[in-house]
Formats: sequence, structure tokens, C-alpha cells
Amino acid sequence: MKKAIGIDIGGTKIAAGLVFEDGQVTNEVRIPSNINSREGMYERLCQAIDELLDKSELHEEKISFGIGVPGLVDRKNGIAVFQNNLPWENFPIVARLQERYSNCEHIALDNDVYQAAYAEWGTSGLAADDLLVFLTVSTGISAAIINGGTFLRGKGFAGELGLLPVRNGQQSLGRLEKLASGPALAEAAREAYNDGTLTTEEVFQRYHRKDPKAVELIQQWSDSLTHGIYALICILDPQKIVFGGSVLQQNPDMLDLLKVKLAKELIEAQKTSLEGLEMTKFENNAGVIGAGLRAIAEMNKD
Repeated sequence: MKKAIGIDIGGTKIAAGLVFEDGQVTNEVRIPSNINSREGMYERLCQAIDELLDKSELHEEKISFGIGVPGLVDRKNGIAVFQNNLPWENFPIVARLQERYSNCEHIALDNDVYQAAYAEWGTSGLAADDLLVFLTVSTGISAAIINGGTFLRGKGFAGELGLLPVRNGQQSLGRLEKLASGPALAEAAREAYNDGTLTTEEVFQRYHRKDPKAVELIQQWSDSLTHGIYALICILDPQKIVFGGSVLQQNPDMLDLLKVKLAKELIEAQKTSLEGLEMTKFENNAGVIGAGLRAIAEMNKD
């Protein structure tokens, strides 16, 4: 069975695993990112790869890599162009890895959300001409759009939902990422409670205890996120929107709240969209699996 190494690079961790063509993943490795320096981050990536090669006993075997990186990626030239959470502006990641790993046969580089979306598409059960959106809410907010198995990319920033201006409750417009990402929610809570130590996780804990301030914060957060989802539905009318990212995966009950709010916004003809909203089936490793599957798909083209 064909296999490849899947790597998901983020601002807090690097995850890697040996991915097989049926979507199974083994020998997973997770190490903390080092966002303090360009080369420090690269060395952490190599550490993750080395650990995986050791665990899989693949140092002497030809194998391909699939890699997901946040932000804008130049897939043709193998460059991580721009990220909000990594020190890798215009970083030639493919050339650097090919220079270091002589057994690397091919590298399939893409945006991390796109790689995760590829795993979602493969298990979605959608028809060949259907449209899927994979929406992540984590340290940032982004979406990858797949139509009939092919990504809709535009000039490179298609799906960057976090840049969309939405209303913060009844207040002024702001970018969705600044209103509804995990860090944005934590920042709003620290201000509301006058407590600089509060985390996103603690906000949701207080919400579930029905703390009035937390309830208000989550209502505002979900209002903003609802506006973003509604924009996706109006523009793309997808058969399915799959939700991922740590904020929603750790609080899956929020999907019901979002559906209630969306139902109030949708016109009658759009309400079938509510049936296509679902949480990811993957346990925070869709990026690794999707990256590995993309590498295998690229190998199959050769």
C-alpha cells in the first residue's frame, strides 16, 4: 500500500505522521513550534521529521512528504510566502527540505487548511460536482473550498474568511478573525473580567456554568461567526460546510447554537443549508492525513 509522510505546521505545534492511501495514519509525532526565529522553526520541523523517520524506520527508503503551512503558499516554487503566526516570510521550505533529506522523493506543499480540507473531501460522500467548505476556527479563521475534488483558489487568498468584515453584535464592523477566533474571544474576556490570565477554554467553561458575562461574550462571538458563515452560504451555496479547528472541536455543542442563529438569517429557500453543517470526523489530525494523501495523489500522477 502506498504511503507518505504528512506534516501539519502551526504556530503552536508541528504534527507529523505516516499516512497510507486508505487514510490510516501511524507513528504520529507532535512537537512544540518555535516561532522566535526563522531557523529555529525550521529546526523544529526537521526534528519532527527525524523522529517520524526513526519511528517508521524510513531513513533509507524513498518517500514523499505532504506539508501544510499557514497563510499564503507558492506551491509551484515551494515557498511559504506569508503567515500571521510563523517567522517564515518567503521561506523556501521545499528546497531546504530536499537539500536535507536525500530520501525525499517529492514534496506536496499547500496551505494547512487546504490540506485538512482534502481529507474532509475524501470522506464526505459528496457527488463529483458538489461543493464542500472546510471552515476552521482556531488561532485564526479560514476556509478551504473544494468543488468536485478541485480547490477554488483565486489568486491565493480565496477562503480567507477571517479577513471578512462583520458586525460585532450591534457595534461597528471588524474583521471576523479579530472578533471570533480563539485569541479574540480570550482578549474580549480579559477585558470584560479585568483578568489578564483568562483563556478561551475558561470562557467556555464559564459559559457552560451560565456565568452572565461569559454568556454575553459567547453570544457576541457566535453572532460574528454566524455572519461569516451566512456570507459563505450566500456566495457559495455549498452542499456541506465542515467545521474544524480547536475552538469548535473542543466545544462541538456550539454548532447547535450557530444553527439556531443561522436559521434566523436564512431565507426559506436557503434553510436546507442547515442540514449540511457538521463537525469534522477527525480528531485534530485532518491536516496530517490530508497532507499525506495529497503527496500520494501527486505520486500517482507521475
